[in-house]
Amino acid sequence: MRVTLDVFSGRPNPSWDLSSWHARELQARLSEKRVPPVHLERPMLGFRGLIVTAQHDEAGRRGLPVTFRLGAPVSAQTTAGAMTASAEPETRPVAQWLLRSAAPWVHPLLLAYAATQLQARSSLGPASAPEAALRAGPKITACLQSSPYNPEFWDDPGVQPFNNCYNFATNFRSDTTAQPGRLSGAQYSDFSCWNVGMAASFDGVGTACQFPSNFVALVIWPGVDFHWYRLQAEGFWAHKIGHGQVTNLDSGGQVIQGDWTPENCGRGPYTLFCGYRYAPAGMRVM
Repeated sequence: MRVTLDVFSGRPNPSWDLSSWHARELQARLSEKRVPPVHLERPMLGFRGLIVTAQHDEAGRRGLPVTFRLGAPVSAQTTAGAMTASAEPETRPVAQWLLRSAAPWVHPLLLAYAATQLQARSSLGPASAPEAALRAGPKITACLQSSPYNPEFWDDPGVQPFNNCYNFATNFRSDTTAQPGRLSGAQYSDFSCWNVGMAASFDGVGTACQFPSNFVALVIWPGVDFHWYRLQAEGFWAHKIGHGQVTNLDSGGQVIQGDWTPENCGRGPYTLFCGYRYAPAGMRVM
């Protein structure tokens, strides 16, 4: 069995293969438990659970789906009206045990973050305030060419697993989990606003609008990952959560529109807002 830690949006998620003992133990621990589907109730940034994929048909004979998700966040509304998330309670202990099998293959800090998300409820409210030096209000210009919201294209089974937030923001399906700067031979070397932003600029994503362009925004999980948003013709912002679905909701379940923008919406661990940029229509990424 292969396990994937579903946590990133820009870079590929880490995964590892279970030993024969771990696979048998997992099947035993899930015996007579309701296994949650792989489909998320609502896509969100940050930890989204562990995806388990069978690599032979033994799992089916033991009553398990070919692919399922453990420790997925289940949203709920508090008495104060805020949206929170907690891991699905019945299988949370199994997910906590399974996460420990990742130790040799996943960075300890990332494991600690995932373990914390599994252990306690976590607020899905707005991200912490961006650094003042990085703040930049939307500069809407006449050269924008926003396309209508079309999640059906990106959520197609032949498209969704192979394209990420950068593909969606630049509106180009490459089927390569596109990385800023890879097409131009100048891929980023660290996860900072300057480095990822500069790499994207080599692909053609600029800070000024010179051609018909999509209006996009970049945010960073400091030192860990990047994420992009795109303004739609309907006036709201949308984004693709890694290899998952496209949504126009933030991590708190609110539509990103009006005064609610990528700059101040709920972004989970992507706490750095890097500013707005322009992705020329027809550009390519890889």
